[in-house]
Amino acid sequence: MTLNSEKTGIIYKFKKIVLDLYLRIRKKPTFENLYQTNLEQPKNRLLLKATADDMKTAAEELAAIKIENVDEINIFQYTNRVSIELSNLCNYSTFHKKCPLSFEVDTRILPAKIVISVLDILHKYHFKGMIAFHTFNEPLIDPRLFKFIEYAKKSCPDSTIYFSTNGFYLDQNLADELVECGLTRLHISVYSPKEYERLSKIKLPIRIDLEKMILLNIIPELYQSPILNEKTPCQAPLGEIIVTRDGQISLCCRDWQRRYILGDLNEETLEEILKRGNLQAIHSHLSKGNRLFNICQRCNWSR
Repeated sequence: MTLNSEKTGIIYKFKKIVLDLYLRIRKKPTFENLYQTNLEQPKNRLLLKATADDMKTAAEELAAIKIENVDEINIFQYTNRVSIELSNLCNYSTFHKKCPLSFEVDTRILPAKIVISVLDILHKYHFKGMIAFHTFNEPLIDPRLFKFIEYAKKSCPDSTIYFSTNGFYLDQNLADELVECGLTRLHISVYSPKEYERLSKIKLPIRIDLEKMILLNIIPELYQSPILNEKTPCQAPLGEIIVTRDGQISLCCRDWQRRYILGDLNEETLEEILKRGNLQAIHSHLSKGNRLFNICQRCNWSR
């Protein structure tokens, strides 16, 4: 399957509008009345960057996992969702100081060829779970989103095609076009009462989850939080497969420093990475409540 590159006028006009708006927003705030105003930078920002020792420790933990060949199984048998992080861009990141993207310096865009290669593998295995075009990024910043949605719907017609947005760029016309492209579910995180009122008026023939967003201070401090001795089963890394903006397969969305990288789509296909077996081995431990990694021992989530 190939990605259709035919240009439609309204989509490419939207591309220019979105990019212009994004550049403008990066320089000057254009929204107000956030639900939570405590947006100061964390006190010790140096702790938020993974050190060489941190990465070495994570690599040693990964190397200790016993890998078994899994050629005979459906590599997606445990997977409910594949999340593809299209970039490290979000128009609210400069205000949401507890979001990992607020610490980004360089722009990172996931190559389209990696997105398509992932969707092709999902097509090969008749994937029927959820395909999401976000992790921390704002999907509507990316003008390629329409084509990705179209391709995902064509490749996996029985899948739920989904993304989460802050809704800044969204209106009824754009929402209608997204549904026409193949979007089947939408989540909107709303950051102000005025925006909630505006976005609640959007009506679509698909499921819309409208959520008032509170800027929680939970992610940056995870690596320094106490050991919890949590035994709750977790479905990472196979319940939700995370494709990062760098084309890597990450343990979990909460590992925002990307210490635990399980494969690189710049060098291998998703099928090859999954068939190596380390993701299945890790999943086997975590799904039984054996939180074997340092980050997992500090986490009380169950993906």
